Amino acid sequence: MKALDRKLLRDLRLMWSQALTIALVVASSVAGFITTFSAYDALSWSRDLYYADARFADVFATLKRAPLSLERLNKVHLRSGRMIEAHHSGAIEALVSEGFAIGRQLKPGDRIGALVNGRREELLIVGIALSPEYIFAGMAGSPD
Repeated sequence: MKALDRKLLRDLRLMWSQALTIALVVASSVAGFITTFSAYDALSWSRDLYYADARFADVFATLKRAPLSLERLNKVHLRSGRMIEAHHSGAIEALVSEGFAIGRQLKPGDRIGALVNGRREELLIVGIALSPEYIFAGMAGSPD
């Protein structure tokens, strides 16, 4: 054993508490790094799975007519009430977002007024729903 090695071991024995502290700081930093990236991967996977299940569109465009196969895009998830049925005489049936309904204390069966094509129309709320384009996870997959 060389003299430098013996000196290193002697110094390490004298400073064992500082060496232990440094090792614990490095270990906790590595654990925090691994935990953060594991959470990021889990959130990304969960978001991608939800968007695939909800058939979230990759591209948005305005158009007048579209093939019937596009009708399944951006599937609405019904939280309460029922889906919209064929237009009846009287109020127009509507689904409202959950956040809107909670903020205005609305529930299925309530009626609200709205401007539709420049005319005041009465909307009958038949359900409360979530839509994938309004569920936003924030930048880089972390919560907003």
